[in-house]
Amino acid sequence: PILIVGLTPSSVNFITTTRHEKHRNLKVVGIIDEVTNVGREINGIEVLGTLENLPRVVAYLTKKNKKPGKILVSAELYVGKKLI
Repeated sequence: PILIVGLTPSSVNFITTTRHEKHRNLKVVGIIDEVTNVGREINGIEVLGTLENLPRVVAYLTKKNKKPGKILVSAELYVGKKLI
């Protein structure tokens, strides 16, 4: 399972591509982004919280048996910042 950090055109394209190419064994379980996008859904994937909420979001996904195995950082805003 993959958690995306940053709602960008590239991350939307990644979500769309992975949904249509099911044989690739890639599943996006949520998105982390700015507070103004929390609650939005992009191709069925919810923006679950902000970077400050990342530990809570990971705990929430873990309880739902969707613990992220990978975190994909898609926004330059977050590159170099401590994620957890």
